[in-house]
Amino acid sequence: ICLAESGFNRNMGFEIADQELEFRKDAYWFGESLGRIIVSVKQNQQESFLDFMMRQQIIFSELGKVSTNDIIIENENWGTICDWKDKYDNAINELLKGQENEQALSAI
Repeated sequence: ICLAESGFNRNMGFEIADQELEFRKDAYWFGESLGRIIVSVKQNQQESFLDFMMRQQIIFSELGKVSTNDIIIENENWGTICDWKDKYDNAINELLKGQENEQALSAI
């Protein structure tokens, strides 16, 4: 979700490569443990950023790269960032569409 949210304002997608994981994939991608931060680095600054992280002995993993529009996860195209932004922005409205006031709360 964080990756998608970070791309919404500039219509930037991302491409994520296969990750070697030591625990369940769903926990890796959707876990909310403290201390995890996502950083985007310009390509011409990537090497110095990686050097800094290693010198500071900060544990990190490279997820992938920013792309122009598509969301690609493990070589599978999940659609465009614009389509996901529309779903994100309109999810509650779509859920409640056609519901009466009393029914709307129970739909949630």
